[in-house]
Amino acid sequence: MDELILSLLKNHSEYIGDGIDENIIIKVEEKLDIKIPNEYRLFLLNIGYAEIYGDVIYYVDEEEGIVELIDYQNQNNQYLEQGFLEFFSNDIDGWFYINIDNGKVYLREIDNLFANSFNDFIVKMLSS
Repeated sequence: MDELILSLLKNHSEYIGDGIDENIIIKVEEKLDIKIPNEYRLFLLNIGYAEIYGDVIYYVDEEEGIVELIDYQNQNNQYLEQGFLEFFSNDIDGWFYINIDNGKVYLREIDNLFANSFNDFIVKMLSS
C-alpha cells in the first residue's frame, strides 16, 4: 500500500481497518461479475475500512459472511453493467464510480472524470 495514501487515511479516519482476505474480494467480484481495479483492491486487502471526513469508503463486512457495503451500494447502480463500480459517496459531492477496466474515478456521471486512479482520488479528497 502506498505510504502517502496510508498516511492520509490514518490522519483523516477515526478508525483504520486491518484489511480483508483475498478470498472475500474474489467473492465480491464473482457476485458482481467484475474485477476490482488494482489500487482499490490493495486498499481492501491492506486496510479494508477507512473514512473520508466521516464518510466510509465502501468495504466488505466479512464478519457477516456477506459482501456487504460494496454489494449493497451497487444493487441499483445504473452504471455497473457499463463497468463502473460505485465505491464512495458523500452529501456534498454525490456518488463516485471507479472504472473496472482502467481504475479511473468519476464523479456523479460516468463522463465526469474526477481522478486518474483510486490513489489519486484519495489524494484529491484529503490533500485540501
